[in-house]
Amino acid sequence: MSTRSFFSRCPFHFLFLALTLAVLGAGTVQAETLLYEIIFKGEDGSTPRDWQKAGAPEDADQFTIRKGVYRADAGKDFVASWFSGNDLKGQPSDTWTDYTVKGVVRLSGDAMTGVLARFKSPTGFYHARIKGTGPKATFELYRIGGPNGSLALQDPAQINYPPGESWRIELTVAGTNISAKLFDTKGEVVASLSGTDNLYKSGTAGVRVHSRDFAAVVESLTVTAP
Repeated sequence: MSTRSFFSRCPFHFLFLALTLAVLGAGTVQAETLLYEIIFKGEDGSTPRDWQKAGAPEDADQFTIRKGVYRADAGKDFVASWFSGNDLKGQPSDTWTDYTVKGVVRLSGDAMTGVLARFKSPTGFYHARIKGTGPKATFELYRIGGPNGSLALQDPAQINYPPGESWRIELTVAGTNISAKLFDTKGEVVASLSGTDNLYKSGTAGVRVHSRDFAAVVESLTVTAP
């Protein structure tokens, strides 16, 4: 029996097959491309390889690798740190445009810890962070720098962050769309923020902390592209 003859005699079979293929196609998830990843292992007191830091010397000097994490616990102000090498494709990280940076972080007390994207300079980038601990903690999304200064891209989300827990921040930059999600230890979404901005179109990824004499810790960082 020819294919044409089969489908003409079995229209319902053909319809079922077409619907099945459509459903399977709709459920297909496009794989992300890994650009860079790091678990902050290394000699205590060191800076990660191919990373740079910016901040007051007394703050930047104490933001180092310690016991397998990137940690600050005696700072009085913000310290930014960013990857300045080539990605897994051999491309300079400062040419990245649309991507997601995922950071596993933890903090105590009134510290602030987060990730940054499209880093252009120590005063120009997008930034998602956890601020503080307990029921008064917040999850925040900012454009740092710009002609009118830093800008909150959405009002902060109130969260209840247990001190010392390892939570994941995902900051996505796609064209003018800037969004961030916060995941708890169970992998559940705790908060989502988003906004639009067109100031920074490319740049590398990294982290930013303000320990306020408490612990501000980054355990790992991953960068993926769609």
